[in-house]
Amino acid sequence: MNSSQNTNGETAKLAQKFFDGEPYQTYNLIDYHIDQLGQVTNQDQFTELALQLKKVDIIAIGTPIYWNDMTGSLKTWLDRHRLVSDIYRDKKTVILAQGSNPDNSEVFRSINHVFETFTNRFSMRYCGIVTPTKVANKNITTI
Repeated sequence: MNSSQNTNGETAKLAQKFFDGEPYQTYNLIDYHIDQLGQVTNQDQFTELALQLKKVDIIAIGTPIYWNDMTGSLKTWLDRHRLVSDIYRDKKTVILAQGSNPDNSEVFRSINHVFETFTNRFSMRYCGIVTPTKVANKNITTI
């Protein structure tokens, strides 16, 4: 799942390197209308995306780092998970993060904490954060 506004940018390239020739499906958050928490519109596609992700074995979540954090669209997607369910149970989950300073440990401590909490709450198997400098040592076969 790519949370960048640029569907063919550096985050997408990081996913290509991570999957290293293995087949995968990209879901670009920019292509979905996901209501902010508290909004209710008839255009909301949160459930549609969740049902797509339910079908996969590994959820690789790509995000550029904006203002020392994940994108707003990714945060909105996370916020919408208000009710605990087993929709993602046992899914391996990895974060693919890139930005101008992709190895900033302070940034990753915060993002890592969010995803440790999220994946624990939904009984997922969290595999950590992969950055451009770490992707050479880690790919789909190592998680």
